[in-house]
Amino acid sequence: MKLDLSSLKSLSVDGFEMQFATNHLGHFYLTNLLLENIKRTAKETGIEGRIVNLSSIAHLNTYEGGILFDQIDNKARKETLYIKRSKHCIILGQSGCPHQRAISSL
Repeated sequence: MKLDLSSLKSLSVDGFEMQFATNHLGHFYLTNLLLENIKRTAKETGIEGRIVNLSSIAHLNTYEGGILFDQIDNKARKETLYIKRSKHCIILGQSGCPHQRAISSL
């Protein structure tokens, strides 16, 4: 599907809602691509690497019960939920990382 910047309802080439694909899946994929190199470099140099993912307060007030993972598609009731949901997924993904020490807010 063609990217339509005038609409938040655009889909990625894989069929995911564009905000979710960009803000969560893209970061997740890049992290997975870099992770082994970061671990290897840390082992070789003795300097711990880190991955920093940024989000915003946009994750607040997504859905009352949290993310509805069975509804990660292009059918959100309100278009404003797209970006909120994608930012919430960044936080959930980072908090589930086994090497993560803390989530900090600056």
